[in-house]
Amino acid sequence: MKKLTVMLLAGILAISLTACGQSTNNSSSQTTEENNAAAADENENTADDDADTYGDETADAETENDSDSNDSLSKDSAEAAAIEEAIQNNMLFSCVDSGGSKELDADRYTLYADGTVLYASLDASGRLSTYAQLVSDGQATAEIQELRITAYDNKGIFLDANGKVWYGDDEMFPGYTVTYFNDWYRFNSSYYNHIIAGVTDDGQIVYFGEFWTEYNDDPEIPILEGAENVKYVTVFGGKTLAFVREDGTAAYGNIRTGKITEISDWSGIAMLYVVGNTLIGLRYDGTLVARAISESESEPVRADDIPYYLEEISSWEDIVWIVTDKDNDIDEENYVAGLRSDGSFVYVAADASEAAECEQTFGSWTNIKVVSTDSGYISAEENRLEDGYIGMGGAIDTDNNLYGSARALTYAWDLEQPWESTDAAKLDSQQLESAYANCNRYNEQLPAVN
Repeated sequence: MKKLTVMLLAGILAISLTACGQSTNNSSSQTTEENNAAAADENENTADDDADTYGDETADAETENDSDSNDSLSKDSAEAAAIEEAIQNNMLFSCVDSGGSKELDADRYTLYADGTVLYASLDASGRLSTYAQLVSDGQATAEIQELRITAYDNKGIFLDANGKVWYGDDEMFPGYTVTYFNDWYRFNSSYYNHIIAGVTDDGQIVYFGEFWTEYNDDPEIPILEGAENVKYVTVFGGKTLAFVREDGTAAYGNIRTGKITEISDWSGIAMLYVVGNTLIGLRYDGTLVARAISESESEPVRADDIPYYLEEISSWEDIVWIVTDKDNDIDEENYVAGLRSDGSFVYVAADASEAAECEQTFGSWTNIKVVSTDSGYISAEENRLEDGYIGMGGAIDTDNNLYGSARALTYAWDLEQPWESTDAAKLDSQQLESAYANCNRYNEQLPAVN
């Protein structure tokens, strides 16, 4: 098999990036330092007013816009269709920076699937080769339904077209056909927990984590009892699985106690997201609801646990995807951004420093179709930040122009072809040298594989 020749997509115009002194002014950006201060004051007043409600049996607190009738929410609407398309698109892109390097080719794990072509950064090229070998061996499919880079050990998780979930070269849920998965981790000097949860084709939730052998003697894969007709699941902390059903209702379950808590006043929910101690629901009409949740039934949410951004995001409209700070610290919420149907962003940040970082990315990226936001470094020259730090990951727009960590996609392989080697999947060296010389970055546009 001769080595694949990789070239830039024909007909794609030059990319509009933030590097080389080029700036893009996004008039839709709604976050300034003054707005943050005002939102914080408003949220503090709201928390004080509602402080006597946090001890109820559901152990949660919420702020949401109830002025709209949920009866108007329909998963058959044009807005819902745009949201579902965004969900499917974003299931195929993931990036994680693990080492804090400012070099684009160091400690930057990025994966993207486009049809049967799997793209990878240098550090993620081993994940590409592992999955490509599974395909060549007939164990996995060339078509990928979902992929993720795990945030701690930087392994690849792939969901293939047959509903098999691959964690490295291990199948996670043998005997089950999975349609969607989500994972969560927490690590410190004395504690590590990584949970992977999947939705089966019959609407159940299966899960696996490092805690499993401690809390379960039964070697069978555990199922979250009482969770039925599930469409999507989100792992919330070390013991909670939040999920949205096919009918748009939402709930969350404790995997240790088995208790299911209905979020009875939410309906028309398309997807759930987690940031800090907060669960965010994206509704079919492109608006948001959110509530803070305590994982401990004995320790309900306190007034000072209510995040600063709840009131602000409740006013957002036309949202198709949510991107959040992915440092997995339950005690910190640095930013929340909403991707609109036109590919622009609206965002809210915790402080002026976070707002400046958001402005360099979400404030200038346009026509975005996929975005991943695990923390990362990008050079100061590219993003006009004096300290060189940026924590917003990468993105790809509708013309396949690459932003942030997506520019590190320097390996590609058509999975319909028998796997050869990592070297065979690498982009042409002359092309790399030329691209790298252009403002110290790699690919400006997504390569095509012949």
